[in-house]
Amino acid sequence: MKPIPILILTAFLLFFTTNAFVFAQNPPDSTESKGNISAESKQNTEGGLGVSFIHEDYAAAMSKAKADGKMVFLDAYTTWCGPCKLMAKKTFTDDSVADFFNARFVNLKLDMEKGDGPDVLKRYNISAFPTLLFLSADGEIVHKALGFHDPEQFLALGKAALSNDQTFASWNARYEKGERTAPFLKEYAEKLAEAYDDRRAKVAEEYLATQTDWATPTNLDFIYRHTEGVESNKLFDYLVAHQKAFETKFTRDEVSLKIQGLANDFLFMEKNLPTLERADSLMKRIYPTDFKHKSLGYRLSFYRMKGDREAYATAAVKYFRKYDDSVEELSDAATTFLEQIEDTKMLSKAIDWAKRAAKKEKSLSNQMTVAQLYGKLKKNDKARKAAEKAIEIAKMTGENYTQAEAFLKML
Repeated sequence: MKPIPILILTAFLLFFTTNAFVFAQNPPDSTESKGNISAESKQNTEGGLGVSFIHEDYAAAMSKAKADGKMVFLDAYTTWCGPCKLMAKKTFTDDSVADFFNARFVNLKLDMEKGDGPDVLKRYNISAFPTLLFLSADGEIVHKALGFHDPEQFLALGKAALSNDQTFASWNARYEKGERTAPFLKEYAEKLAEAYDDRRAKVAEEYLATQTDWATPTNLDFIYRHTEGVESNKLFDYLVAHQKAFETKFTRDEVSLKIQGLANDFLFMEKNLPTLERADSLMKRIYPTDFKHKSLGYRLSFYRMKGDREAYATAAVKYFRKYDDSVEELSDAATTFLEQIEDTKMLSKAIDWAKRAAKKEKSLSNQMTVAQLYGKLKKNDKARKAAEKAIEIAKMTGENYTQAEAFLKML
């Protein structure tokens, strides 16, 4: 069963705006090496000379790095990753990038879905693409970044990897040795965020613990950017409790979208659904004036995802006794009952919802749901009238109504 779309739109919008760099697109083309690109590595991609890569051979790259006394730059990509393709086409082919990286690194490209890729993905906990890793000859992470980098940004990344005090490893070492000054913690949180490291929230909270006033413009900006989940994160609590303060720096829609998106990430985790008690606790905080509505609506999605038909049916009856927010919700619930519920009393409830949906929006599909529900209840006269009305609507809207005609013949 598919979940009722309560608040889903905002979650999708947030997801698209915050995670666009990992979306799948067409894979980059590959061509054979040309010119002065060494025989050990294929031509990078998309024509023209560029960064000289060893392809799909982790051991060979590490061995060469030890022999040459260099670090390995690893482009961890997938064939479906659009930003990976863009870097291959626009960044790795840049002359200044090629000169810098070919002279200073052993460069390795690994498809994370074949060959050495899956083992490397697991070893370095890679979860988004492209992941750009700089490794010591012993295979330890020296520096790390994610997402598309243009030539200028990528050169800066390479130079940082060669420095002694700006690498990801150096920041980790300083933290592990106990450095906890406010400036360090603030910048370290930024470094972890750039690397999509899960320690980001903990370090962000440690930085804020050094601050006597969280409401300064700088700290509001920091909290807003580093709030990434609803649990184990004091930042989310502060964002919700001080929403109006954030609205002075960001728009009301931006703040609302962020809060609701993070909430939905928590509420609609299909593999790890929260308990209803925890879900209600969250919704009470973010929807204080509309909690009952949101709570009842969430139960429809919750029981759908759990696959509990009986509980879903009971929840749907309770919800639609009070609310009929949208045609989509009414139609979706009626269709679910049509497909999943056999109890005649419950199906009678679904007919009411289907009629309400059809009244709100005259369409072939809405009217046919009414007809099919009547048919399931063996009320053929009413089913026939509803189907004939569906055909009339389809003629006006130009929709194909052959299935409606087939349904009539079955009555």
